[in-house]
Amino acid sequence: IVVLKILLIENNDIDAFIIQRALRSRAVGEECLRVCTLEDGARIMAAWALEIDIVLVELGLPSTPGSLAAFMEIKKRAAGRIPIILITNPQGSCRARFLVRDGVDDYLSKDIIINNPVHIRNTLDFAVERRRLYRKLSSEREDALATLTQKDIILNCFMGGYSISN
Repeated sequence: IVVLKILLIENNDIDAFIIQRALRSRAVGEECLRVCTLEDGARIMAAWALEIDIVLVELGLPSTPGSLAAFMEIKKRAAGRIPIILITNPQGSCRARFLVRDGVDDYLSKDIIINNPVHIRNTLDFAVERRRLYRKLSSEREDALATLTQKDIILNCFMGGYSISN
């Protein structure tokens, strides 16, 4: 059984309860650490990024002087390894789509989570799988580039010092 370690950044106790209840509906389980601010989330990411599998962030958190910097720090720490999923109210989907284009993995509306908790499970599973496939493709790309570099060196030797990459 794979247990996901989830960082939930949500300041509203009722919404956090609803999200955590929906998370418990996942068949494979989860460990959920909840914090209330982006700054606290950034501190957790700095200390525990290697332990976290997924980050859920409430899009409507109150803005503080350090919240944008904290969100950017969370994205930097996630760096293609940890999926970030936004939790929005129904009116926040337009802003969430903009952030998805800016590197966030996905978003879910709270009303969808409340009415059909299976959607959070599907969203988490798909986000984790997308990241796994992305890492695999990145690794294969790096291997292919290394192979091409080696072949370029060999060809360079056979061609009297000329290189394909020049």
